[in-house]
Amino acid sequence: MNSKNQIIKIRVSSAGETVKVSANTNKLFEEVRGLFVNIADTKHHYKSTIGLRIDEEEIFPDEYESSRLTCVDSAEVNPYYYFDKDEFIEAGGSKVEIKYCDGGMNDGVTFPYDVNLYLYLKNKPKDETK
Repeated sequence: MNSKNQIIKIRVSSAGETVKVSANTNKLFEEVRGLFVNIADTKHHYKSTIGLRIDEEEIFPDEYESSRLTCVDSAEVNPYYYFDKDEFIEAGGSKVEIKYCDGGMNDGVTFPYDVNLYLYLKNKPKDETK
């Protein structure tokens, strides 16, 4: 298998809550090539932020708007935020730290809810000529 979507789930129980989650990337894959944030009810994106570190390297600061890493029904089919081709973010069991802050809106939204962070993991193609 050359690629995999790894899902990291975040449970948010109340308006304004900050949730920190630590996980590790799948050891069988070499690099993180992209990511996507999925929240079923788009109202939860209002003022919500997500910070992401992989192996202690800041990928997105804590104040990064979660809505910038997701898409709505009218968006393109492939919703992933892809990293630069030249940028190498190691997977291989790397520690992933997430800090998600709910925007605090509790008018017409339901709790608890789940945030799914999808990491697009990939192995570099093997040179078949060797």
